[in-house]
Amino acid sequence: MAELPPRRADQQSQASVSSAAQLARDQPRVYIVLLNWNGWQDTLECMRSLEQLEYENWHAVIVDNGSTDDSVERINEVFPELKILETHTNLGFAAGNNVGYVSRWRTAQIMCSF
Repeated sequence: MAELPPRRADQQSQASVSSAAQLARDQPRVYIVLLNWNGWQDTLECMRSLEQLEYENWHAVIVDNGSTDDSVERINEVFPELKILETHTNLGFAAGNNVGYVSRWRTAQIMCSF
């Protein structure tokens, strides 16, 4: 697969453009877990596709499932605002996705606690 060009400075995720309070009233927050394993090109392509969504209140959770290449660095170069969860070992598909799910579930529980 050919290397993707860098993201332009004016391309921001739709979730960061709109006011959080307005979005919370209009659209439920959606978390999208992306599991990466030595496939930074595919992850970047997926993120660029997600930026085109009309739905605005989404947040990508990238889990690096023990990549042995420079995936984390490559993704961070293009999307420095994203925190990448690193497992440091390949947990497999289901367990890798669960890392992303559990991290967001805990955040959602904290945000909903009054």
